[in-house]
Amino acid sequence: MSDALPGEAVDAVVIGGGAAGLNGALMLARSRRSVVVIDSGSPRNAPAEAVHGLIVLDGTPPAEILRQGREQVRRYGGRVVCGEVTAAEPAAPSADGDLRFTTTLADGRSVTARRVLVATGLHDVLPEVPGLAGHWGHGVVHCPYCHGWEVRDEPIGILAAGPASIGQAFLFRQLTDDLTYFTQGIDLDEDPRPLRRPQHPHRRHPGAGGR
Repeated sequence: MSDALPGEAVDAVVIGGGAAGLNGALMLARSRRSVVVIDSGSPRNAPAEAVHGLIVLDGTPPAEILRQGREQVRRYGGRVVCGEVTAAEPAAPSADGDLRFTTTLADGRSVTARRVLVATGLHDVLPEVPGLAGHWGHGVVHCPYCHGWEVRDEPIGILAAGPASIGQAFLFRQLTDDLTYFTQGIDLDEDPRPLRRPQHPHRRHPGAGGR
């Protein structure tokens, strides 16, 4: 569902209707500011089955978080408009000299606001490996904290994209004993640490004494 753009100037336009943009809009609306969220409908985490590591909402599908977020913004009088922003430019100031900005959408619609909050997030650029994109967010993941629990104790391959990729290998090493690091021709530093799985702090060695 898309709300109508207001005909009058609003306090704030939020470009980006993901979790960050909706949270910003929620706080503005609760402060009795008139706010419009422009959402292109393409959140970064759309391919993921669930959001993890977010207290209370751990395991919730991304689409459900956005649904609830839009509902909460609207509860306080905010509007959520479906569309893609193509420009955000300074407009003529108000009579008292306060700033104004005009935000224009791809379909030609526009809205004027006192302030603009940009919350467009990031865009993942995937390695050019045939078939990889189709598994993004499922069999192919990027974050051990977001997805590690779901792949624990499974065979995991780390596809190097640069020298810093070895850091991912060390992080995933906590999650599995079966890990392969694909260098793709990228040299490691001169003193690579062994990929030894750290001892879990709550595990004891067999026969270990102590309390």
